[in-house]
Amino acid sequence: MGVDGLQTDTGLAEPLAAVVPVVNRSAGARCCGPVMFRESLGSEKDLSTLTEVPRESVIAEVAEDVEVSEEARAWVNELETARKIQESLLPKSFPVVPGFGLAGYCRTARHVGGDFYDVIALPGNSALLVMADVMGKGVPAALFAAMLRTLIRTTADLTTQPRDLLGRVNRQIYEELSAVDMFITVQVALIEVDRQRLTVASAGHCPLLVAGADGQTASISPEGLPLGILPEVDFEETVISLGDIAFAMLHTDGLTEARNGDGEIFGETRLLNCLGRISTLDQSPEGFSTSMIEEIQSFQSTASVRDDQALLVLARTGVLAA
Repeated sequence: MGVDGLQTDTGLAEPLAAVVPVVNRSAGARCCGPVMFRESLGSEKDLSTLTEVPRESVIAEVAEDVEVSEEARAWVNELETARKIQESLLPKSFPVVPGFGLAGYCRTARHVGGDFYDVIALPGNSALLVMADVMGKGVPAALFAAMLRTLIRTTADLTTQPRDLLGRVNRQIYEELSAVDMFITVQVALIEVDRQRLTVASAGHCPLLVAGADGQTASISPEGLPLGILPEVDFEETVISLGDIAFAMLHTDGLTEARNGDGEIFGETRLLNCLGRISTLDQSPEGFSTSMIEEIQSFQSTASVRDDQALLVLARTGVLAA
């Protein structure tokens, strides 16, 4: 039976001859006895003098290649489904916070990742802002990110103190994280418009960055270990007057640790400078977020993204125009 019009006297059954051409390697096709095969570059090679490969071996290898190919396609489909699920967990819209607007951005280094943000509406013109970074990347990080989001959402209305919320969530997720030697850094900020204050607590996360209308910046970093390190942790809180804030930004270390082609990191100092400069422009929260991401991407240029990146912006509406 011939393969692609070439003659063979291997005696292989016709179904196998039909399968063999799809298992060509980059260096050429596999030898299946004295047969002329067309190599991947289009040239022909005479393999008639080579030792004949046992028929059973050829069938086994072809079947293995086909099975691996099917598994690979299934894995890609599952990853794409996981990506869509993770994207659906990010807020599609933000709750109304009188006097303020919100905008967010999240980019994963792989198909799925461990960075996420959330905004949870609470009674009394209040909302809880959440930014988290699960150690590692890929599917394991994404699973813990989904778990943490659920825990925070079911716990947020049980306390008005961010530090207590982090303590409760840490106790709930500690065993699962410690069992696989993973941890999560989290920052939560409770905005209370009626009380004109922002209360911040952190589980080993990046500082909260704030800017006034005059472009002056500051970083807020309350003490607290990441989730999953110890079963019982005391978290600190920092309270900021809303009157001092034109912009506030929660972010993950994918921004400060972004690298350019020379391996230089973006760093917190450069991030603060960008925050101060952008905050003096008359921009919406979405415009502020876009400008910040453009700064990061311009710095990275053609360098690959090594870590997940996320940010959440809280901006006083109309403050600059006033």
